[in-house]
Amino acid sequence: MDLDRIETLLGLLGKHPLVGEGELSGPGWKIQFRRRPPVFEDDFVDEVDEPETPPRFSILSDRVGFYRAPSPPLELGQQVVRGSRVGSIETMGFKNPLVAEGEGYLVEFLVDDGDPVEYGQPLITLQTDLPEPEAVE
Repeated sequence: MDLDRIETLLGLLGKHPLVGEGELSGPGWKIQFRRRPPVFEDDFVDEVDEPETPPRFSILSDRVGFYRAPSPPLELGQQVVRGSRVGSIETMGFKNPLVAEGEGYLVEFLVDDGDPVEYGQPLITLQTDLPEPEAVE
């Protein structure tokens, strides 16, 4: 076994990170080498968990017509409880109440008052947890 050749090989491996494995042999000896994938410092840093956004859901239109806000109007960040009236859909001159199917905090109006709406169209977005103050406009 030629120690100089082994040292040369190890030196070459240190200079060429793309070489992953190989074999060196001579009369009566053989060396196989395999490089582990490189480990970076970032691999040991705990991942910073992004704060989870609380679940959101939309209140959908249950008919075709014109959307009307309730009286008094809802405010962004306001708590909405299941079964409460969140608006009206006006169809053929009749105002049909739009009722919340779940509860949460109002985070977004998806249509403006007086806009025509389609069946199944999302109208209002609620978030199950209290939104952060900067999220409330």
